[in-house]
Amino acid sequence: MAAVFSGITISDSRIAREAAELVRQHESEMLFNHSVRVFVFGAMKGIRQNLKFDSELLYVAALFHDLGLANAYHTDTKRFEVDGADAAREFLRSQAERVHADPQYALAKLTENRAAKASWLSLHRRQLAGSGRASAPRRELLLWAIARSAC
Repeated sequence: MAAVFSGITISDSRIAREAAELVRQHESEMLFNHSVRVFVFGAMKGIRQNLKFDSELLYVAALFHDLGLANAYHTDTKRFEVDGADAAREFLRSQAERVHADPQYALAKLTENRAAKASWLSLHRRQLAGSGRASAPRRELLLWAIARSAC
């Protein structure tokens, strides 16, 4: 059952649970709770400003935003924010690999969500036609869409 704080529901999807589990393994309880509060306050502000946002995406992003402070993810060559972002990218890649990240499989999984399918197709039509590679940010969106579709 999903937890609710101040009217904000914490996602209970597979990706959200696995992200929380990973972050809990490496962050102190205080830092993990801070990350959850970042999500709750961000969602509350978004709702008050009538912004449309993906609650699950916001939650996972909030969880990873300080992971670069944890010893397991901290590097001496990058800022902790970048280390946390790198950890989030690797997490999403592992999720995508787990659900067989190939364009045809992703397309089949996304057929249940027409808006996601339309977005994915518009971002990757050249790649599907074999006329080029998607840019790095677009590949990241693809990974997120594939991983989310398996939930």
